[in-house]
Amino acid sequence: MNRKVLIVDDDPHLLEGCQRQLRKHCDVFTAEGGLAGLRAIQDQGPFEVIVSDFRMPGMDGITFLEKASEVDQGAIHMMLSGQADMEAMIDVVNAGHIFRFLTKPCKAGHLAEAINAGFQQHRLIKAEKELLEMTLNGSIQMLVEVLSITNPIAFNRALRIKKTVLSLGKRLGLNNLWKLEIAAMLSQTGFVSVPNEVVQMGLKGGKLLTREEQMFWDYPKQGSHLVANIPRLEEVAQAIAYQEKQFDGGGYPEDRVKGEEIPMLSRVLKIVLDFDLMKLQGKSKNQIPQLLQAWKSRYDPRVFKAMMDELGFTPKQKMVAVEVTVEELKKGMVIRQNLKTNRGVLLVPAGVELNGLMIMRLRNFAANGALDDKINVLKPLEEET
Repeated sequence: MNRKVLIVDDDPHLLEGCQRQLRKHCDVFTAEGGLAGLRAIQDQGPFEVIVSDFRMPGMDGITFLEKASEVDQGAIHMMLSGQADMEAMIDVVNAGHIFRFLTKPCKAGHLAEAINAGFQQHRLIKAEKELLEMTLNGSIQMLVEVLSITNPIAFNRALRIKKTVLSLGKRLGLNNLWKLEIAAMLSQTGFVSVPNEVVQMGLKGGKLLTREEQMFWDYPKQGSHLVANIPRLEEVAQAIAYQEKQFDGGGYPEDRVKGEEIPMLSRVLKIVLDFDLMKLQGKSKNQIPQLLQAWKSRYDPRVFKAMMDELGFTPKQKMVAVEVTVEELKKGMVIRQNLKTNRGVLLVPAGVELNGLMIMRLRNFAANGALDDKINVLKPLEEET
């Protein structure tokens, strides 16, 4: 038979009567009271239909069905009630929490008829859900395959970041990790119409023309528009739109959104995308944590800490970003940005910790007028005056 209904009531005689009335139509399970009903769902569920009395001692029917929906989310809910409860029941039904309600005493055949309607509703919802899942999975797969063919560089980047993004999501205890995984896989779809050479140049930190740079940094917006057309992925589309947005309000898109206003999925994607960018641009394992530390204001503090833990990096000292003169440079300070001469020659890459020889060299360049006197660095917090 395999059509399962659970009936919950505090009256054992009513439960016995329901079993006799329904046993030819479906598999009937009963429970005396809300707590017993929840145990039945755990031990004998899932059920297609759950019928509950409205007034029960200890736990009323509304509370029971609310708790039941957390465990058996696919079940169709019905309620039995007396005439005195009619006004309250109408409010519950109108709110969309109950499929049907039946008055006590329930006439012979009415309960069976209502439960059969519940089974039909369950089948319809299940079929619609399966169709939606097929549409969702098919649409995602199509976008991923199109990206893999048109822009394999971007496709490979999506594959690279997925594992780190998921690991970070678990560290943060995020719900709906499936959305985070899909956001990672579709994060690069905006590059589908961008020439491969522009994507490669942009990711490697090369010089782009103004038009090419605009095209490159428009990719979150374009990706979000593509994903927004897929059912149930509105949250993912929003995450992709803000995946290059900095926690301090900088980055893309250029709007006033910042901090907690940025979707959490976006905040996770942002730090992982930056991490991947640093690896692509040849930064060493030692440089990357220092660079992330230098850019700390770009990231949600909770996400930043989780990423540091993920990398197995615990800073020995707290660092503070400051601007100093060449003469004020000291050992242990970390260069925040690529340090170049006035002619564009790279002297010290970002993320490098200064030693005595480097400082002497930089002072010599500054003395010859080849280097600006002000330099952005990170220095140990205890050195602040």
